[in-house]
Amino acid sequence: MIGPFRQPLWSLLPALVAAILAPSCGRPSREGGARTQSSRRIVTIRFAVWGGTKEAEIWPEIARKFEERHKGIKVRVEFWPGDYYAKLLTTLAAKDAPDCFYLTYERVPAFASKGALLPLDRFVKEDKAINLNDFFPQALSMFRWKGKLYGLPKGVHTLAVFVNLDLFRKAGLELPRRDWTWADYLRLAKALTKDTDGDGRPEIFGTSIYPFDVALYQSGVEIVDAKRKVCLLNRPEAIEAVRFCRDLIFKHRVAPPMRTESGLSHGDLFAAG
Repeated sequence: MIGPFRQPLWSLLPALVAAILAPSCGRPSREGGARTQSSRRIVTIRFAVWGGTKEAEIWPEIARKFEERHKGIKVRVEFWPGDYYAKLLTTLAAKDAPDCFYLTYERVPAFASKGALLPLDRFVKEDKAINLNDFFPQALSMFRWKGKLYGLPKGVHTLAVFVNLDLFRKAGLELPRRDWTWADYLRLAKALTKDTDGDGRPEIFGTSIYPFDVALYQSGVEIVDAKRKVCLLNRPEAIEAVRFCRDLIFKHRVAPPMRTESGLSHGDLFAAG
């Protein structure tokens, strides 16, 4: 998720940690008994994140800039590259969870309903550095539950289809037109799928599908209604989208089955050709 922030990301960190600073100031964690020049105790905030190598490099720098502006507060960034939610649930159960952490929007209701999240409304209102108009309204709404705000989106992203130019060139195929259809997509995927050793199983797949929700959105269908109370997957457009994704794997065999993709990202598969 990459959002349109009009101020540096580190200036938004106060709202991310504000909900925990209030109670922490009463019982701060200390590191070696360190104190500020004004004899205040150092408050340490644990912040768990996931991401690639670049993100792992960027967050400590963001934390450092935050600490420069907010003396007496130390942010300890914990980078969890794998099994993120398993580790988060384990630490929550053990009452040793980080103070702030990444959370995808679809998990907000489950975590908020269990009391694992603290509403940010009051803290955002009191922090003049935060302007909710800086965020896409739809992105911000995803972090609300029962009228309360439980998080701030650090960004939003979109998805696109990338093509392997070498494979297209070798197959003598023209690149897709802007107005291409699902039928065109399937035709190209079939042409690019190759069984190089003749064993009946493709070594080169013509495509690699993302979770089926992308096909749903492309068809103009949401998974649930605006009130998040009614499932819409029984609509004809939704059924068609899910069936199309399924058939890419099991009928047309132009996309790898999940067991092939496990452990490999879509980028890894793409780079491998």
